Amino acid sequence: MPYSEQFDDPDEPSISDVYKEKFHNMMD
Repeated sequence: MPYSEQFDDPDEPSISDVYKEKFHNMMD
């Protein structure tokens, strides 16, 4: 996701990673 790089915070996981995990958890 290109927009994830704009919001990427060094102290936090990237937004795309967070949403990917949430998405996978919901799909499971």
